[in-house]
Amino acid sequence: MNLQQISFAVPAIVFTNLAKRAAPLNIRPAEYARRLFEAAYAARIAGERGQQTEDGALDTQVRQVFLLA
Repeated sequence: MNLQQISFAVPAIVFTNLAKRAAPLNIRPAEYARRLFEAAYAARIAGERGQQTEDGALDTQVRQVFLLA
């Protein structure tokens, strides 16, 4: 896989909350944010393709990204 670097800043409270959610998974906040981004991107692409994008479908996408990462 050819990975490309993307960099952006978030408010301190967002970083703190990412860190809280990443800790039980033993991953860095940046890795948690990457997984969230990939899940959101997958949901966006699904919507563009006319696939399901309601809450249930999004929840499934997020679970799949976190399980596969």
